[in-house]
Amino acid sequence: MKIVHLAKDEKFLPLARSLFEEAFPGANTFVVRQRSGRAPTFLKPGPKVRYRRGIFFRLPWLMPELWGADVAVIHSMTKHHACAVRGLPKRTLVVWIGYGYDYYGLLSNRIGGYWFDRTEALMKKMGILERHLDTMRSHVALVAHRINVFSVNPSETDMVRAALPQLNATYHALPSFTVEDIFAQGDARMSGLDVLLGQSSSPHNNHLEMFEVLRDTLPAAARLIVPLSYGDSRYADHVEQVGRTLFGDRFIAMRNWMPIAEYQQKISSCGFVVMNHRRQKAVGNISSGLYRGAKVFLQRTNPLFGFFTELGAVVYPIDLLGTDPAAAWQPLSAELQQANRQAIEHRFGRTQVLARIRALEGFLTQHRQAA
Repeated sequence: MKIVHLAKDEKFLPLARSLFEEAFPGANTFVVRQRSGRAPTFLKPGPKVRYRRGIFFRLPWLMPELWGADVAVIHSMTKHHACAVRGLPKRTLVVWIGYGYDYYGLLSNRIGGYWFDRTEALMKKMGILERHLDTMRSHVALVAHRINVFSVNPSETDMVRAALPQLNATYHALPSFTVEDIFAQGDARMSGLDVLLGQSSSPHNNHLEMFEVLRDTLPAAARLIVPLSYGDSRYADHVEQVGRTLFGDRFIAMRNWMPIAEYQQKISSCGFVVMNHRRQKAVGNISSGLYRGAKVFLQRTNPLFGFFTELGAVVYPIDLLGTDPAAAWQPLSAELQQANRQAIEHRFGRTQVLARIRALEGFLTQHRQAA
């Protein structure tokens, strides 16, 4: 079997490659769009990792990696990836792994906006609102009819189907994380009074609104640890400035990217995780927090709230931090920590994830029989 992967040069790729290679040894080739003036970051070029300029995606018949592919796995449906999919023969099974940003433009009418008022006002003032809206533009509709298997957050499956009536694909979850490779790395537990707020310097974290809540409710002995290592650097500068003004030395900005084990060690003092996103984001950080014993707070309207609840995990609405801070800042009981750990293991255990990847061979057989 020949499997070709179309992907961006992102931090998720090394693990994805490792998992697919374990599931289908020697069958995988990754084709990554080469960005002008940027050296490869997360995957090193080699016989099975090819960096191609955009023209190859726009004219996919020029891309030999696609010739004779049995399966094409699309890691986020960017504009360039959609162009390539349009050139694939019918015999090729097309598998789309949605990353959120590549389909959320289709769901805004169903889940509301992405930002709260203060954050959106800041984005307008900084002149970055239109750019961020542009990154949410979806290209899936161009090739929805050609997708055979798709993976998005389970709680969003019906919304995606409603937004893409031409999508007749089979839903099949393909998680991007495993317990063993991500959540169990570094310090084994997350405990203490410190609070992990957000997971990047993206406005989707809605930091400013959360600062207003935490300035009055954050326990006196707690620190606010805020990852700002990737995303919009100007936005990160503003968040850090406001954070230091409001919280002083208790505000800890994490501005430099670090390996996962080191990152896990840095946040091990955080017994509380607060993610103020209105959309599906930070699945890895949330899952890791639940697995490692932290108490997690999410927006109730975020589709991830329902997703983790349906897994059997216990998450809390962010509103509780303002309405009943005394209860909110109580750590999880040992019983709830164990329940959360088991829920994450059941969903993201490496054995389970590999089994779901190997199931693609069955989908290929069905696809060929139906052709």
